[in-house]
Amino acid sequence: VDYNPIQKIRYSFYKRINAIEEITNIVNQKIKLSPPIDKNTVSLAFGYGGLVLGKNVDTYLPECSNENDIIESTKAIIEFAEQYALPLFEKTNDLVFLDNEINGKIFWETDWQQKFNLGGNFDIKRLIIAKLAGNPNFEEIVDKNYKAIEKASEESGYPFTYNRNDLSMPVPCVLEILKGVQPLT
Repeated sequence: VDYNPIQKIRYSFYKRINAIEEITNIVNQKIKLSPPIDKNTVSLAFGYGGLVLGKNVDTYLPECSNENDIIESTKAIIEFAEQYALPLFEKTNDLVFLDNEINGKIFWETDWQQKFNLGGNFDIKRLIIAKLAGNPNFEEIVDKNYKAIEKASEESGYPFTYNRNDLSMPVPCVLEILKGVQPLT
């Protein structure tokens, strides 16, 4: 996009899972979420850094100053897609897999610095996924989720306790909606 003779290719992969985003959109209609929800909202986002290196690295590709550099970077992107991205896309068709990743033995307090993220609104999407996956520990996940939010707020210097009955807040709102949702599995 500029006239710099050296460029670096950056890329990410995104997936939208309609069952997750439909419920997220219902929450958004009741209370405006941040980031906002629209037809382009994704359910899953990842790149090489998180999936292969296990850390949030923007790019690993070399600087490109000629056609051969671009060809080599493109080959690396295709290799990543074939070895990692497409298999992960396939696995995440199974919401039980996705639920086990974020709500399993290693409970993600947030999706920051994880192998993938949920494209925003993590706290409510993790609950949607757990419910749709039929997680038998759903209430425990709800409690852990509240504790993670409260811990993060305390660490930020703005401690608060989540009012679990305040339907103008995202988590209580989604929990109210999820009462009428049946697991997909």
